[in-house]
Order: sequence, then C-alpha cells, then structure tokens
Amino acid sequence: MERTDMKNNHTEEYSTGQIRCIEKSDPEYPQIMKQYSSMPAKLYVKGRLPDPKRRTVAVIGARMCSPYGRMQAFRYAKALSVAGVQIISGMALGIDSEGHKGALEGKMPTFAVLGSGVDVCYPKSNRKLYERILWENGGIISECPLGSGPVSWHFPARNRIISALSDAVLV
Repeated sequence: MERTDMKNNHTEEYSTGQIRCIEKSDPEYPQIMKQYSSMPAKLYVKGRLPDPKRRTVAVIGARMCSPYGRMQAFRYAKALSVAGVQIISGMALGIDSEGHKGALEGKMPTFAVLGSGVDVCYPKSNRKLYERILWENGGIISECPLGSGPVSWHFPARNRIISALSDAVLV
C-alpha cells in the first residue's frame, strides 16, 4: 500500500483506487453544498462526484422493505437513469441498494454516500455493489475520515449530504 501526504495533494493511493480529500475551499467541492452552513468541511471521495450539470435524484427508503418496495425502487432508478438522471443514495440494504442497482442497469453512474469511511464498505454484503459503482464511473462519498467504521449517528448526518447533492428525493 503506497501512501502520499494528504495535506499536500489530497490523495491516497490504494490498490483498489484513489481516494481524494476535498476541502470546502477546493474548487472540486460541490458548489451546491457550499450554500448550506451544515455541510462538512471536507469530503472523502473514491471515484467521482456527481456531475453538477446533470440532474440528480436521491432514491432512499427502508432497509427492511417489501419485495414490492424493492422492485419499485429499482424500476424508478432505472427509468431515471435511462433518462440521463444520476442516482444518489446511501448504499444501505433495501431501497438504497435497489436504487443503485437500477441506476447501474440504466447505464448512468450512481453515487453512494456512506456512514463510514469511503474505504470501509458497509454493509459488507454490498461489496460487489460498492465495486460496481466504482467500475461504472460512479463514486463513493463520505465526510467520515478513512478507516471510520459505521456508527449509528453517522447515518442521519450523511443524509444531509445526499439531500444537498440531489435535485429531488424519491422516498
């Protein structure tokens, strides 16, 4: 594992890809997030950030959902994706995961905002989804420092990032 000083160039090189630390003062920090005072001072990003020139819709919902709910989350995300809309969610089990899968099926990048560090896939059972999001030119985003595990209070905090990056939220 090769590491470079994050303070100087904002990157860390890992065998699975590059992780950037983007501070609020950096030009890459999402402009839309700068208008809200509650946004984090820095974001960690693996892969890409959503394209600010494209519409972005959050697909979010229950972890323990019905088969019907799963099917609808997938179908809506796929239809939006086919129409050129980026999908953002939290990669949680249930509705979030189905939204990401639908977006990938529709051939648009999707973006996951985690309640852990971007180098910590949570839930672990979503490892293939995590890797596919990156493979398909999407991104993994978090305000949590690298190595941070999932902690219950991280999840409500990450929701404000999902909301800020979205033009609409589908619940």
